[in-house]
Amino acid sequence: MGLLFLSLFNSILGLSVLFPVLGPLGRELGLGDAEIGLISSGYALSQFIFAPMWGRASETRGRKPILLIGVRGFGIGFLAFGWVCLAGQAGMLSGMSLVAALVAARLFGGALSSATLPTAQAYAADLSDGKNRASAMGFIGAAFGLAIIFGPAIGAIVSHFFALLAPVWLSVAMSVLNTVLVLCTSGFYTPWAMSNAWDWEAKHIG
Repeated sequence: MGLLFLSLFNSILGLSVLFPVLGPLGRELGLGDAEIGLISSGYALSQFIFAPMWGRASETRGRKPILLIGVRGFGIGFLAFGWVCLAGQAGMLSGMSLVAALVAARLFGGALSSATLPTAQAYAADLSDGKNRASAMGFIGAAFGLAIIFGPAIGAIVSHFFALLAPVWLSVAMSVLNTVLVLCTSGFYTPWAMSNAWDWEAKHIG
């Protein structure tokens, strides 16, 4: 559960470090407030649409493969976003083409990274029973809340001492770390596999 907590914390931290820099970064790229808002909300909208699909997929394909899609997709999405921003800063993209590319990168990243939270919640439920399930869900909520608290502060500090795009590359690095953590974590069961194990135990042990 500890590695699951750290993996989810890093994922949300990698997202929240961008909160203080999206506005200044958008203005540096010549975008208006409405366009910046569109880029920001597109990520959340994509997560809202695709999260249920990933939750269902984790029931059949297993928790670990879907969680890996989430953490890797998070990094790929932010890497694409950073490249588009670099193209905008270099004058290779501008106007509506820049906005469209930024929105596409955010939609893509949101669609893949939305696999992380529902799968993490499902895995926490797998590890708990009726008596401690509420505390397991609280564990997930704590990881989310702490990342939201610390992320913007870290993003502001990193962007102040380095560059506005530095938090984007930090998010990509967080994704690499998360991938390693998930790969090193064992015990990601599918619900049907756990059910079969419980049936075997009931027949042969209890």
